[in-house]
Amino acid sequence: MAERSGELAERSGELAQRGGEFAERAARAGTPSVPHRQHRQRGPRKQRKQRGPRKQRKPHTQRKPHTQRKPTASAPPPPTRFRPRRTSSCAPHASDRFARQASPTLSTELITAMALTNPAFTAPEFSPRGNVAGARGTGVPTPPPGYQQNVSAQQLGDLYDRPAASSYETDRMSYEDTIKKAFIGFGVLVLGAVAGWAITPVVGPLIFAFALVGFVLALVNTFKKKPSGGLVLAYAAAQGLFVGGISLLYSGFGGGVVPVAVIGTLSVVGITLALFMSGKVRSSPRATKIFLIALLGYAAFSLVNFVLVTFGVIGGFGLFANPLFNLALMGLVVVLAAYSLVLDFEAVKHGVENGAPRSFGWRAVFGIMVTVVWLYLEILRFVAIFSSSD
Repeated sequence: MAERSGELAERSGELAQRGGEFAERAARAGTPSVPHRQHRQRGPRKQRKQRGPRKQRKPHTQRKPHTQRKPTASAPPPPTRFRPRRTSSCAPHASDRFARQASPTLSTELITAMALTNPAFTAPEFSPRGNVAGARGTGVPTPPPGYQQNVSAQQLGDLYDRPAASSYETDRMSYEDTIKKAFIGFGVLVLGAVAGWAITPVVGPLIFAFALVGFVLALVNTFKKKPSGGLVLAYAAAQGLFVGGISLLYSGFGGGVVPVAVIGTLSVVGITLALFMSGKVRSSPRATKIFLIALLGYAAFSLVNFVLVTFGVIGGFGLFANPLFNLALMGLVVVLAAYSLVLDFEAVKHGVENGAPRSFGWRAVFGIMVTVVWLYLEILRFVAIFSSSD
């Protein structure tokens, strides 16, 4: 123990000697000596600035909308050439759908819908997503003139007691009004056919001039923005005259050609309408694509046959002369016409659901009439070929 205390005394003496040396060196250098483990005295801390009262934010109604705010400088996103394919089973977002429609390369579904729709039903009023009941781009209907927002209970009760407004009062497309227009249009078509049957022996080949007139009126009705009932009835009259004249010419192949064609056309239209109203027949994207391919193929085949017969390469009915081949083509045409009628009926349904103007009922009648006349002429030709081969 005495030895340990002696070592500590020697150690403390060495430290004191070193402290004296350090003090002498500091005195020579002109700097005050700092004792061991002693900190300098700090001055008073600077007081922080007192912040003023915080600015109150403006209410939500007084803020500027996002469209009026100054854009922040940011680097543009890198250009993407291909959009990633959606793997989810849910429906695409609205922004994706609008971007796909605005892109230079249209989607297959949009191209198919544009190509397969009856030209008479290309207006947005007949589209599944159409919205014409109110302001464009909104789903709010336009209030009628004299509309009052605040009404009394008695006035509200009187409004509920009134009968439902008809299509004439609302000026909207309805099934009842479209059916009436269809009866008028097809009535004019039948009267024109009777007149064409009667005047064909007098005018002869000039009856084909009504086909050209009907084609011109069809183009006018197709591309006219606002439908016109007078132009649709004029098309029905011109097409009726041509149908009556061509029916008289085909009746030379046999007495039962025209009745069979009429019954076959009415049967296809009636069965298709009944199945559509029952909900058992509807269009689908895959069936529509197959319909497009078959329709384009048949149109190309008919064009080649017309050219060969016109220039005398093949006589008679041309490529349609083979009975078995003619029977297969007849079945194909009936299926194509039936599916085309389904598309026409769906367009009428969409027009009524979208609240299209009442004048678009004439556009619907015109589109259905085009399909029915084409079906009748095709069946008439097939029946005439069968009668001539017997």
